[in-house]
Amino acid sequence: MRRLEFITLTGLTRERFDAHARRDQLCLWRHVGEDVSGFTWFEAFLQIAADDLCDEPKHETRAAAKSALSAVAPVLASRWKDIAASAADPLLPEIVWVRLTHRHDDRGPRCSNIVGTQAEIADAIENLPEFRKIDGGSATACVAILLDRAAKKGFVIPDEFWTDTPTFVTDDDGVVGDMWSHAVDEAAQRKGQ
Repeated sequence: MRRLEFITLTGLTRERFDAHARRDQLCLWRHVGEDVSGFTWFEAFLQIAADDLCDEPKHETRAAAKSALSAVAPVLASRWKDIAASAADPLLPEIVWVRLTHRHDDRGPRCSNIVGTQAEIADAIENLPEFRKIDGGSATACVAILLDRAAKKGFVIPDEFWTDTPTFVTDDDGVVGDMWSHAVDEAAQRKGQ
């Protein structure tokens, strides 16, 4: 999508978009080795989620919100079909995302990024090291906001929005080591035994 469409769907003003872009505070993926222009629907969703972190009651800084969403974006992308479906159907369980910063311990991960239903998140957190900070939000609610704005402005949602797994390459190499958390899968495997 073009910049004007991205601004419309994310609820940004042009001035805020320009200010965030100058400060490198937009949640955009690094287009590595590809001839890609414009913005994706997934990036618009990430920007809405970043704004959610910065607004009341969370009050994260823009830099912290971008860092958190860039780190959790690949995990969100892996659950995209569930997220999109839950935003369109209120009878489906809500999908949330959580980024845990663990207490300093050389034996375990520094951060864990978890995406799932509230029950999946609870099971995963139970099996992770103690944490000192938690960020997160409702992926379902952020996609619902995106879909609502799209409908009100007459955007046509492409079919691949519902079926394709988005690509997201972080632009912050410092988060790559903390990017993946398999805690939800591990919790599900333990329950199945």
